[in-house]
Amino acid sequence: MGHGIGLETGEEPYLTPEVDTVLAPGMVVCVEPGVYIPGWGGASIEHELIITEGAPEVITPTPARTW
Repeated sequence: MGHGIGLETGEEPYLTPEVDTVLAPGMVVCVEPGVYIPGWGGASIEHELIITEGAPEVITPTPARTW
């Protein structure tokens, strides 16, 4: 589902249902939901966020689309 961003692109905290990480203000994370088809491939959209005291600040917004 996602991961932290620091000195490396993908690092702790790892954001998965199996991990009980508590996010704290100042952390930068990447949330990347995706769809993957075995034997074919897939795609994900990455959203980088700064965790704040209130709502997270999205620093790479993806415009909404209506199909």
